[in-house]
Formats: sequence, C-alpha cells, structure tokens
Amino acid sequence: MNLKHPDTQNKLFFAVSTERVCSPACLQNLLEIAEEKIIICNGEGDVLLANIFPSKPNIFTWFVSPDEGKKFKELLKKHKRLKGFQTTLVYDSSPQRVSLNAVLLPETDELIITFSESEILSRLAEQLSHSEKLAAIGQMAAGIAHELNTPLGIILGYTQLLEEDLEGQEEVYEMLKKIESQARLCKRIVKGLLKFAREEEKKTLTEIDLNQLIDEVLSLVEHTLAMDFIEVVRRYDPNLPKIKGDPEKLKQVFMNLITNAQHAIGEKGKIYITTRYDPEKGEIIAAVADTGCGIPPEIQDKIFEPFFTTKGEGKGTGLGLAVVKAILEEHGASIEFQSPVEDETLGEAGKGTVFIIRFPVKNTSKGGEKDG
Repeated sequence: MNLKHPDTQNKLFFAVSTERVCSPACLQNLLEIAEEKIIICNGEGDVLLANIFPSKPNIFTWFVSPDEGKKFKELLKKHKRLKGFQTTLVYDSSPQRVSLNAVLLPETDELIITFSESEILSRLAEQLSHSEKLAAIGQMAAGIAHELNTPLGIILGYTQLLEEDLEGQEEVYEMLKKIESQARLCKRIVKGLLKFAREEEKKTLTEIDLNQLIDEVLSLVEHTLAMDFIEVVRRYDPNLPKIKGDPEKLKQVFMNLITNAQHAIGEKGKIYITTRYDPEKGEIIAAVADTGCGIPPEIQDKIFEPFFTTKGEGKGTGLGLAVVKAILEEHGASIEFQSPVEDETLGEAGKGTVFIIRFPVKNTSKGGEKDG
C-alpha cells in the first residue's frame, strides 16, 4: 500500500471519518505501517492519535513561526483541505522543514495531518550536490598541484645554486635559506594535496603506521596552525603495532578532528595528539585534544548526528563527525569524547575537548609483527 498516493490518502481520510468502515484496530494498524507522519487532532489542535511521540500535545505549538501556524489554521478552515503547505516544525526536539497535507472533517471538527521530513531529504540532495562539487574541486586541485611542482622545483634548484655562490655572505645566505625552507614547505603541501586528491582504482586495506599517518596529515595543516599561534604537542607511542585500514579514509578522520580542534581554539592554544598501545585490552588509542571552548552539555548527545552543526551558514555541513564515526566503524574502531578533558594524559584536564579513538588490534605484537 502506497500511503503517499493521493487516492490512498483520500481512502484513509474516509476510513477515519466513517466508523462503519474503519475499526479502531484497523486505524491503529494503518498508523503503524504508514511511512509518513500521521496526526489526528481535535479542532483546537490537541493530538488525539498519531504515529509519532510528540514533545508537545498541541500541534499548533510545533510551528517554529507562530504566524505560519496561524496561516495554516486559517487556510484549512477556509478550504477544508491543504496540500504541500511548506513550514518548519519542532516535534521531536529538533526543527524539521516539512510539507504538510491536511483535511478538516466538518462533521467532527477533527483534523487529519500528514507530512514527511522533506528537509532531511532536501539537505541530503544538497549534500550530494556539494560532494560532486568537492570532487570536481579535488580534481582541479590535483591539476594545479602538478603544475606547481615544476616551478617549485626550479625555485629550489636556483636557490641552492645561489647558496653555493653566496655561502660567505651571511645576510644574503640566510635569506636564501628562508626561501629554500618555504619552497620545501610548499612542496610538502602540494605532495599532500596530491595524495588527498588521488582516487585509488581499488580500495584495499593496507598496513598503516598510525604515527606516520597522523604526521602526514599534520604536514598539511601545521603551518596554518602556527599562523594562529596553535602549538601541536605530539605524544606518540614509538612501539605501536601497525593496523590494517584505508589510509586515505583515516587521514580524513584525523584531518577533521584536527580542523575541529583548530576552530574550537581560534587563536593561541594547544592541540595534543596522543597514541598509545594497550596490550591487555588489545587496542590502540589515538586521541586529539584541544584547549578550546569545549562542547556545551546541552548538545553533547547530538554531535555525531548527520547535519548537526554549530557553525554558521556556509561554514559547515554538519557531516564531519558523522562521517568520522562511520569511517571508524568500517575499521571496527570506536570514538568517544570528553568535554572538558578529564584524562590529563590526553590533554589539559578541565579544558577543551578530547576525542578518543580505539582501534582493536588482534594477533599482533609491538612493531606490527604477527604473533606466531
């Protein structure tokens, strides 16, 4: 049964308004199998029956804009039926953009309202479009990176020749060394961009040195962090076992966590990156901590939800941590957080936030060798 089809909806309305056609058990089953949200109210908007559990008992209090609620009520009273009334409702703690269909039963003054969460679908479509744009930008970045490699190589070559000729002239020599240093930094950034933009034909799990992988991510952003006076403190376990995984996806995880830490700090602070092997639990712990603003308690249970973001319009999709969690679950890993930091071995206790990742390690010994 397609409950979204207009004919089906008309039959449902008829069934509800005619006791001889629809028994209470039949109605309850219809509500349970319906894909759309269905709410039956009295004339004042008090919910009598529904297939959701609303936080407020009166549907007219769900409207984010009271004016839209008033307009909806007036139009329904005038036309008896409404289709495709676009509005924003809060019915289960978070605002959702919806398209309302409704009918007013004149005999009983009851309302039947149906809607679907069109905002989630539209935002998903927007995100897919955004992903396509990002893929195009990635290809363009790869092309630009290839083009930059040649002039950067020439700059480095001529700089080194000049250094040989001017080695005795300290002031000029030091300037050339700075040029060489910055050119090498550009080369590292270009190399990192090429790695991120490259799409592998076949995704295979490889052995990964987690410390090295995190360093590769940091090589892309450490200069930007330094511009904001953010210090990176590495606390690596030098004897980590290697893990199996998709290196590019795991780089995305750490890039996201480090970037989030940077945004939380703003300027002047520290990011602590810790790796640790716990042989008793058979796991590797990787943690990214910051000394930033922390996560307010009232939103801590939502941060891994898709589309949830505290950033302004155009500054974040709200998919970052949801994607991070999904990637880690693919690798059999878990992620948790403390805000503020509680474990002083991972960051500064009482400050900021720390995200803690736990990678399971099976049948391995330190250094990545398999136990016989």
